[in-house]
Amino acid sequence: MKNNILRKYFLLLLLIPTIIYPKAVMASTRLSSSITTTSSYLNPGASALVDNNASTTFNIGGLPPQWVQLDLNSPYTISKIVLNPDQSPPSGYRTSHTVSFYNNSGSPIFSTTIDKFTSDTVPIQLTLPSPLPNVRYVRVTTNKSNSWVSWRGIDVYTGDQKESSLKYFGYYGLVDVATNNHYFNEISQLNNSNIGILYGYSDPAKLRPALDAFRANKLKAYIMPRDIFFHTLGNPSTGAKAILYSDYSNKWQSFKKIIDEYPDVIHGFYYDEALSSTIIYTADFLAMTGQVAASYPDKSQLLVESVIRLENNSMPADYYQYITDVGFDYYFATWSANNDEGWSRYLSIFSNLTSLVPGKKIWIVTDGIAQSSSDLNRWPDAFEKYLGLALTTPNTVGILNFIWHSLAPAEPYALTLRSTLLPGSAYYNSAFSSRQIKIGRSIIASPTPSPSPIPGDINGDGHVNLHDYNDLVKDFGSKYTLFDYNNLVANYEQ
Repeated sequence: MKNNILRKYFLLLLLIPTIIYPKAVMASTRLSSSITTTSSYLNPGASALVDNNASTTFNIGGLPPQWVQLDLNSPYTISKIVLNPDQSPPSGYRTSHTVSFYNNSGSPIFSTTIDKFTSDTVPIQLTLPSPLPNVRYVRVTTNKSNSWVSWRGIDVYTGDQKESSLKYFGYYGLVDVATNNHYFNEISQLNNSNIGILYGYSDPAKLRPALDAFRANKLKAYIMPRDIFFHTLGNPSTGAKAILYSDYSNKWQSFKKIIDEYPDVIHGFYYDEALSSTIIYTADFLAMTGQVAASYPDKSQLLVESVIRLENNSMPADYYQYITDVGFDYYFATWSANNDEGWSRYLSIFSNLTSLVPGKKIWIVTDGIAQSSSDLNRWPDAFEKYLGLALTTPNTVGILNFIWHSLAPAEPYALTLRSTLLPGSAYYNSAFSSRQIKIGRSIIASPTPSPSPIPGDINGDGHVNLHDYNDLVKDFGSKYTLFDYNNLVANYEQ
């Protein structure tokens, strides 16, 4: 009966000329949507947000906080969102926007905050760590801006394939070098990591058990080869440089035999503040990293520098010749007077690094070491800032949180992430722990294979019903054909 009714209604459409278009296969598709918002000030109104035309704007008519909300009209799996700001003054200041996703009933699914320097007409692309299913509403709340809140467009994209370059989430300090204590049992409780940093281990008697623990917990490892190459580290206070072993090639070949036992574990090689703190000069650093690259051309080499040289632009670009991945450590939530002030400085240093070595893969090293318990309260806000930067910066591949294992009784640096993330710890923060767990799991999750599409499911919601019929009628002849109609009728409400 239902199919007969559909056929009768469709007879009118047969008078419309049919144009057959090839169907494109894309990783993501821009969705159409309707708008609700706080206010409307300038024409052409809220429709400018979704008209796919950057020359039209929608100005809410006031300073933050303000929000706009998109209704996708039915649930979709979302892969990314692109915000095109309309700013006046056009640049030179930070803006903050919280992007929130809700299901069909309006319940929250996921949110993240973008806090960075933005410019007029320069799109901000937020790529989700993994595709987000069942999204009906998307709200963009502007928390901070020198400009009235105005947009040239907000585009939401559907897609089941992971588009984010962000693939790794983990922690420093899974093994305590000083005590040789392993913390894998604690990390396994979180079940949110796929990588960790193993530094300071060149003794085979300690290295093998540590790598065995990484393997048992299905974690990839970055290991530090520095002590194989250098018998004396530099001293920043005196300027004395690090000194290479004369037979470092032989020592490396012996060390390499251990590495070759763990091809499934070793993700790459890690260098910690090589120039700033251990004073490894460029020629010696290239001797080390060149040797490693020759032995393992397909492995990552990650250099995490301190802020000293990056902030004053004194880091030589050729230092990174064999480096594939970069990052830096500046813990603004601990060392700055407040998070807001520290974050502006962090973004400036981040810009210096990405300009110095364009195209390198980027790692975000987050706060996780505190002088006092009061600093712990600032970590959740700091983590959100790091996350927003990671999700909006191309080539960002991982987030490494510093540091897990306890440093007590080495006051004043006694408090670490386990103080807040591990249930039962003295300063356990359930909300912060849940957030780290959720974000880590979404980053390391393997993409779920998309189910086979149902013929006639025009809007892609997994059902064939009147919503699909209405979409087909609206675009029949330009986007859909009689072939699509027959598929819809054959599978209607099956």
